Amino acid sequence: MSQLDKHREADFILRDMTEQDIPEVLLMERHVFGSMAWTSKDFSQAVTAKYDYPIVITETLEAERQTAAAEPCQDKETVPDGEKTNASQMRILGYAVLRILGPEAEIENICVDESARRSGLGQQLMEEMLLRSTTAGAEKVFLEVRSQNEPAKALYTSAGFIEQYVRKHYYREPDDDAIIMMKHLI
Repeated sequence: MSQLDKHREADFILRDMTEQDIPEVLLMERHVFGSMAWTSKDFSQAVTAKYDYPIVITETLEAERQTAAAEPCQDKETVPDGEKTNASQMRILGYAVLRILGPEAEIENICVDESARRSGLGQQLMEEMLLRSTTAGAEKVFLEVRSQNEPAKALYTSAGFIEQYVRKHYYREPDDDAIIMMKHLI
């Protein structure tokens, strides 16, 4: 049982990804996505691009101490854009990259560390990306998912995404189809 499984909510912060986050994000990316993983350059470009919105979700050291001590955890907190945080005191539990181009947005990448899965953090990342899409005036949001990734498909369906079409043999190692899903925001 992971530390996060011991409590319904952990103390966490959603914030913009920084260059300093990339090494930790990259380790998680490579572990989860293998040969389909993004590179350091991909994340660096997302951090600096005007149309990309990379975010991370972290657990503070205070929350880790509380979880380890089996004490009740604090409520979640969202840090406003541009507000500095002490990344050295936080463990990244997940990340996402959203791209917004005109009336369409696309969730380019989303990942939650294996130790933090089934804790609601994926849903929090999704809600933040949908909020940013709506705020930017996007009318639709797209994403793609492996056809055999049932937990991710369940998350996306619960957020209102519907299957649009399938890209055959899109993923490799293992070979899998990509399901393109879409959600109307207006």
